[in-house]
Amino acid sequence: MTTIQIDEVIKKLEQVLEKQLTREEVSEWAYERMADLEWMEEKEGRSLTKKELAVFRCLTTVCGMDLQNSPDEYFHVDDDFRDWIKAFQEVERSFKARG
Repeated sequence: MTTIQIDEVIKKLEQVLEKQLTREEVSEWAYERMADLEWMEEKEGRSLTKKELAVFRCLTTVCGMDLQNSPDEYFHVDDDFRDWIKAFQEVERSFKARG
């Protein structure tokens, strides 16, 4: 199984900001990818790598993007998604710097 990369998570957030995907679609996608990583860890009988754990943490954040305060108001706003993108890019840069 191919492990998801942080840039894929960032791309999904950008697609929400560009109204190409809904929050709900990306939240469900993130949940499914988290399950894939958990399944991979269990099936292969190994711990996730540091990079896989970083991706997992990004996914747990994105998984909650569709939470609502009320039926017509989301807990997270577009500025949150932009902040997440910046944070995820920094995580990605740190792994690239390590080589």
